[in-house]
Amino acid sequence: MKPAATTTHQTVIGILSPGEMGSALAEVLRDRGFEVITTLTGRSPRSTEYCERSGVAARKCLADVVSQADVIISTVTPDAAVAVASQVRREAARLDASLIYVDANSVSPQTIGRIADEFQDSNIQFVDAAIHGLASRLKTQGTIFASGSAAGVVSELFGTDVRVRILGGEPGNASLMKMTLGGMSKGIIGLFLQSSLLAQHVGMADEFCDELGHYYPDVLNFVERSLPTFGQHAARRAAEMRELEASLSVAGLPTGMAVELSRLFSALNESDMAAVCGRGVQPMSLKKLIELLSESRLSVITDRLAATVV
Repeated sequence: MKPAATTTHQTVIGILSPGEMGSALAEVLRDRGFEVITTLTGRSPRSTEYCERSGVAARKCLADVVSQADVIISTVTPDAAVAVASQVRREAARLDASLIYVDANSVSPQTIGRIADEFQDSNIQFVDAAIHGLASRLKTQGTIFASGSAAGVVSELFGTDVRVRILGGEPGNASLMKMTLGGMSKGIIGLFLQSSLLAQHVGMADEFCDELGHYYPDVLNFVERSLPTFGQHAARRAAEMRELEASLSVAGLPTGMAVELSRLFSALNESDMAAVCGRGVQPMSLKKLIELLSESRLSVITDRLAATVV
């Protein structure tokens, strides 16, 4: 294992891949004095923009990141988590590199188990990590959960700049926490979407939002913060709910909620919600957002929901 940051060695952190959350992590780590690198091979122009904005140094390929990094943090989509870990393992074996691999994706404990198996009998120490909270509020309201024998490295990297909670030495604990909290937050958004679109359909969206604020002000505040980001991240949210479905199934618990949420967010991804929300950048009142959503191509959502009811 390469040494931690000292007067003679600056710890190098690799971020895979530098999207919104990866860039937020990179900014914190750079502010703490670490060198942060990534590869933009196959990434979108938007990722390049995130990378430049957060000061991440781009390397030519994954092999360069693996050979230079002391720690690699994976922030890819849930569906790509296992494949990316496998690629890192193969490159590390080929280069005889030793490092710490932190999987910070929204995946189930079962998926974490598959990733941990990838690093058995290798020079890579594995940390199961999960991030709860919006990237834009990472330092003020976010939490990084970590578990595994090397989980303490996450606390060392982020110090007191981001809340870190260690959940034991067993990989899977951090991801399970993310799954349970994610089910709550996405469930609230899913229920709000169905209820608010129904209220809009009968011409009572304004009254619905007023009464929601009266009876459940904290819920309304949460929706106002979170809903505008769902257009941009709908595909990822759907994948997260599929991971939650897997966790519930293994535990012998009903999976219906997770299944329906995955369908709902997939429908959002097929709609033009991202354009309606302005990618979460432009402020918009919740009432106006409901109105625009109901007027957009979100008929695909109501059609999909009607089909699941039948």
